[in-house]
Amino acid sequence: MAVVSGASRGLGRAIAVQLGSAGYRVVIHYHTARAAAARVRRTIERAGGTAFIAPADLRDRRAVDRLVSQTLQTWDRIDLLVHGAGVVHDGLLIRMAPGDWHEVIATHLTGGFHLLQRIGRVMVEQRNGHIMTIGSIAGLMGRAGQANYAAAKAGLIALTTVAAREWGPYNIRVNCVLPGYLPAGMGRRLRPPQRRRLMQEALLKRGSTVEEVAGWIVALSTTQHVSGQLFNLDSRLI
Repeated sequence: MAVVSGASRGLGRAIAVQLGSAGYRVVIHYHTARAAAARVRRTIERAGGTAFIAPADLRDRRAVDRLVSQTLQTWDRIDLLVHGAGVVHDGLLIRMAPGDWHEVIATHLTGGFHLLQRIGRVMVEQRNGHIMTIGSIAGLMGRAGQANYAAAKAGLIALTTVAAREWGPYNIRVNCVLPGYLPAGMGRRLRPPQRRRLMQEALLKRGSTVEEVAGWIVALSTTQHVSGQLFNLDSRLI
């Protein structure tokens, strides 16, 4: 079974739906978008899959504990975690409000820490599991106007590699996926000059789609010999 954080919309939704179609029982995590999460569950169930929705503020360790306990009470084990929940509050570094900094870091990175630590313990006991974090090329190269987001994703990449080293002896695979520029979802918030610059950097002059990225994640979830890797899913050079 699989836990997908931030599964009520965008890339998280596509991942949850494709995992459900691939035979995974799916926990659809959401923070505030309950109605959207319920629609994802109905989509999975109409396709013959199994899912339930689970709210949690990932910044709150007790909320994450409740999410994991609910999952184990329902299905006894956790085979896959995909951590893609996040928020964006862009702004130039010199003008960035402290609240915008803290919220982005807390959701992406602290929330990732809470999920990995709690679910990692479950997988260590199982002696099996796979964790994927959704990173960003911004965490490697930085991006003007995204100090908080880039710092959070850089930290998430580092957290992923540490977990892969520590949990490899327990047959737990931990990988980070960089989905590339997604014109839908958060990508729509970029200004036209920013979008044009991204397309100029891309060798194929196009972005990714959530369906393409979700399909790749489903394929990666089936591997038993890959861990500690950083996968860039677009045509920008890093």
